[in-house]
Amino acid sequence: MKPGATDDPILGMLADVPPPAPRQVRADRVRMRCHEAFARRRLKQARRRSAAAFGVDAACFLVLGVYLAGAVTEALRLGSLLR
Repeated sequence: MKPGATDDPILGMLADVPPPAPRQVRADRVRMRCHEAFARRRLKQARRRSAAAFGVDAACFLVLGVYLAGAVTEALRLGSLLR
């Protein structure tokens, strides 16, 4: 208290109140819910990553197929010119 302040019973009772702190049960419950949310997010990202990987694989396969078709066509064309 400040010097010169009178003794106030309400201020005295407030000084005896412990500082606010969460109950352990609530803290455990919040921690568990956060861990579950993080696990769901990781699973969702893993699924999304798999779909993206599938798309990249399909695009590479398509490009490779087009390149191979062009190479075979060019080889057949050159083969017919050499005869």
